[in-house]
Amino acid sequence: MSRPGPNTEFESDRKAELLRRLKNLLDIPVPSPAWAGLWLADLSVLETTAEDVSSNDTALQTLRSSILLNHGLLVRQWCQRDRKGSATSSRTSSPSRGLTHTASSSLQRSTVIGQAVQRREDVGEGPSDLPAAPEPHTLPRPTKRQRTRSFSARDDCSVRDGDRCIITKHADPDVAHIYPYSMGGVAHESPNSTFWTLLRSYWSNERVENWRAAVFPRGTETLCNLLCLSPNMHRWHSKGLLGLQPVEISEDKSRLTLRFYWLLQHQFSRNVDLSARPDIPCDLNGLEMDFKAWNAITERKIRSGDEIILTTSDPQNLPLPDWDLLELQWTLQRLAALSGAVDIDPEEYSDYDSDGA
Repeated sequence: MSRPGPNTEFESDRKAELLRRLKNLLDIPVPSPAWAGLWLADLSVLETTAEDVSSNDTALQTLRSSILLNHGLLVRQWCQRDRKGSATSSRTSSPSRGLTHTASSSLQRSTVIGQAVQRREDVGEGPSDLPAAPEPHTLPRPTKRQRTRSFSARDDCSVRDGDRCIITKHADPDVAHIYPYSMGGVAHESPNSTFWTLLRSYWSNERVENWRAAVFPRGTETLCNLLCLSPNMHRWHSKGLLGLQPVEISEDKSRLTLRFYWLLQHQFSRNVDLSARPDIPCDLNGLEMDFKAWNAITERKIRSGDEIILTTSDPQNLPLPDWDLLELQWTLQRLAALSGAVDIDPEEYSDYDSDGA
């Protein structure tokens, strides 16, 4: 039996059958974010969706409308492209491939605790610059207490990961968030926020609730949500160019196995064949000429399928990254790569909605 890889969700014949059925029922072009989401979706969600739209015209029309709406927003939020100015600042070229494929639908999660800085340079800000504690309904800079907690988690992350990138073993890494810092605010804490609602279109309520519970109420500034990544790996991860697949965690939570994959970017498309099965290459040693990396100790090129072993001597006080957060990351990194929607201007979706093209 072959080991699970980046295409595991696409190998189900039953899923292929359901998507062919949905394609015939929908009878409309499907945008690439919807195509990618549906192929990554839980089989149980697809079973329910297919049954509903087969017997209910209202459900069918609702699904059609849902597929034509802003499902690229899910990718943009995850990759932190919905923040002001991010669309232009992030438009460095990414390797891509042509598409003739598609996806759609679901999401959920709760409360926020600490907020802090996303980049290591912010550590240099002094406590004298901090404002008084904000009102609960506002979302300004973190308080002094919150920043102290954040710095402690970041220091602990450096200790746990040996102050080296977990992928390349380069020294002086960034401390990176698994679940984005920008999504730890009040706007994302409700189970009914756009992000969690969209997730529930593709994945079961139980699975999405597990993801949400891994973030809230603890917030983003916890050791379980942090990893040491080199600056390049940190940036490329935020662009959906790579993903970390959780493989195994020991019973005592002291050893975690991940698998690294380069993720070739598909081009965004408004018209993808829903029945076309996705394929993520499993043997890449980089992405074209511009995105490659080497192990700083062995000087070996970083390749898809490389295993990463994380350990901790104290699972209680220096816990490893949370399994559910890693699973969410692995799922949405592939969604980002397959959809081609990371750096698409939101106007693309507005045009789509208005002209029906």
